[in-house]
Amino acid sequence: MKKFKKALALVLSVMMCVAFLAACGSTSSTGSTAAETTAPAADATADGYKETPTYTWQMPTTEHSGRPITNAMQRFADSVYEATKGDIVIEVCADGLLGDYTTNFEEIMLGTLAIQANTMSTDYDARLVMTRIPYICSSYEDMDNTKEGTWYYDQLNTVLNDLGAELISNWPSGFQGIGGTSVGDVTTLFDPTVKQDAICRVPSIISTLATAEAFGFQTVTIGFSDLYSALQTGMCDCFMGCTDIDTALNFGDVATTYVYANYILQTQPVVMNKEIFDSLPEDYQRIIKDCAEAEFDGICTELQEYSEQVIGELEAKGFTTYTPTEEELNGFVEYVHENVWPTIEELMGTEFYQGMLKAFNLEA
Repeated sequence: MKKFKKALALVLSVMMCVAFLAACGSTSSTGSTAAETTAPAADATADGYKETPTYTWQMPTTEHSGRPITNAMQRFADSVYEATKGDIVIEVCADGLLGDYTTNFEEIMLGTLAIQANTMSTDYDARLVMTRIPYICSSYEDMDNTKEGTWYYDQLNTVLNDLGAELISNWPSGFQGIGGTSVGDVTTLFDPTVKQDAICRVPSIISTLATAEAFGFQTVTIGFSDLYSALQTGMCDCFMGCTDIDTALNFGDVATTYVYANYILQTQPVVMNKEIFDSLPEDYQRIIKDCAEAEFDGICTELQEYSEQVIGELEAKGFTTYTPTEEELNGFVEYVHENVWPTIEELMGTEFYQGMLKAFNLEA
């Protein structure tokens, strides 16, 4: 029994010495603490990836899973993970899982969300109407004028900075047109002097409302969540504010026609809370912006391919589409520039307005 007690005492003594030596060894000759010297190595896997990420964010969008934007979001999240060796983990939350775009942006401003990819709401700043300027773009190629380093990017980022947000990349999500059960007479739709026998739903955005009136529509403001039932009950005949993809996937079983008016190139900018973004190491800030911008051109290609697919499926079931002639469109665009754009100048000011014209090579 005495031998057993002696052996036990010896074991305990050895264990205490090992613990003491380990504690002493946690400080280097330069005075660094254990956390400063051993944590990075202990937190990294054999291939250099972090076992426990420093940053874990949810990235919401109202876009549905499987669409070009959500596909790009996942690629973006994967690229950021790879570039930071697992130190930033981004979980894509599609289908409005975390609320609608106004709720999401409010959380971005508050800092309860770090990042999102959503349509910008003018509810928080009227200047965000700059994301809804009709016929500022006539093709996906024109979107190059909104990339990082351009006048438009800097202007939008200035507005977002004032709201506590940082613009990462101005992703496109398709051209908006007119869908519904009736759009009036398509042969006169692009003639601003003709009034259409159709009630058009418009979002509460002044530039879209002015454009709808230029088409000759009677207008009504209806929330997006109520639009489906409004079409069913006849509260409206058609709607603006949606792309062909939105129309096909959300209203394809009630709408019967779509006009490729292409009055607004809709965007869903990737935006972060500014305080969170500014707190990141500079190399992480650059990684995030570069990874987002790298998806830009691919989104444009995917949008066109996906549009052909979903609209083609509807057309096979009797759905009709109308594309204006070049003459029709050019004449209408000229009318919008002369009669709708002044509302933008009133909201944004002459300096912004003149800068916009110059940036998009649209000076008179």
